[in-house]
Amino acid sequence: MALAVCLLAGACAASPTPAASPTPEPSPTPSVGVSPTPEPTPPPAPALAQYLPHDENHSWQYSGFAEYGHNMTLQAVEKEQGKWVYQVKGDVADMSDGEADSNLAIDLTYTVTDDALIQESNAPMMMDATYQKIELLRMPLEAGATWQQQAVAPDGKEVSLDCTIEAIDDEDGKQTVTVRYDDKASGYYEKRVLMQDAGVVEFVKLAQPGGESFEMGYTLHNFVSRLTGAAKDAADKLKDAVTPTATPAQ
Repeated sequence: MALAVCLLAGACAASPTPAASPTPEPSPTPSVGVSPTPEPTPPPAPALAQYLPHDENHSWQYSGFAEYGHNMTLQAVEKEQGKWVYQVKGDVADMSDGEADSNLAIDLTYTVTDDALIQESNAPMMMDATYQKIELLRMPLEAGATWQQQAVAPDGKEVSLDCTIEAIDDEDGKQTVTVRYDDKASGYYEKRVLMQDAGVVEFVKLAQPGGESFEMGYTLHNFVSRLTGAAKDAADKLKDAVTPTATPAQ
């Protein structure tokens, strides 16, 4: 009897509920591959930019007439479409050994456009400071090419400069361009030699003290002068300075 009751009780007992299967995680939707934003392509260099260095911290050392000298460093190059701007700072050598109270700082900007290379300077003691703004080069870059430009003289008057590319030469595989800038009204003139990847390597201007006329200027260290005939020999290289002899005005 007990066995029957037990069997009946077992038959009547509720069957255990089977464990629920875990709900499968939905597969992640594969993301569409997104390429990183590429760096903007720098604008192409204007043609005349080849006559300036491009590496920041590039330095220039110049020396010249009557122990004149100055140093400059390229601080930055701002590249925009159709225009590159070079920021340059430096100092003129103190030939007074600290006795003169002069502003020797050089703050200079080169702006290269599609057709011109322009120099703007704030450097009252720099030898090349007659015109605070001047076009150093202008297309077309051909020997004999000429152009006119307006500049402001130290007395504040506007002058007209007749500019001529006198020569295009080669210097150890680098092209050089010699340019003359004439103020026909006063007889004053300047000359410059610019070299690929170097900028201005020589500068000469007409000095007219007390009615005399002679050329004075400076050259880049280790560049052999073409305008005044002053050469840097081994002794000059050792002392890092030269004093070229003034030549009669031409």
